Amino acid sequence: MSIIIIFKYTFWLTFAILTYLFLVPQQYLIPEVFDWWDKLQHSLAFGVLTILGLLAYARTGSEVFRVIIVLSIYGALIEVLQTLSGWRYGEFRDWVADVLGVVIAWGVFALIQNNQYLSRIFKTT
Repeated sequence: MSIIIIFKYTFWLTFAILTYLFLVPQQYLIPEVFDWWDKLQHSLAFGVLTILGLLAYARTGSEVFRVIIVLSIYGALIEVLQTLSGWRYGEFRDWVADVLGVVIAWGVFALIQNNQYLSRIFKTT
């Protein structure tokens, strides 16, 4: 099995788990201790999802851009769905944290691509 296939499976598994966690009623989740921790969780989740998405699907500049845009829209959609759910609350600040995670991951991916050793390991070129 190629590494790209593994990245694709890992991306979709992570996507499914995060979608569940973002939409499950709040009482089934660990209570938040600090508001900043919630925003950090959003950024980390979207950062991981972005890295996996870029490793799985981005071989050209337009594909990188597509992954970035799609995951940013996905973050907004999650917030809308939370608002409509009746048991969760969507927040603009959560979406900003999502996009921040996407942008940071995009930067990390660019560093991986620009490093000859890492780009061969992750087969980004």
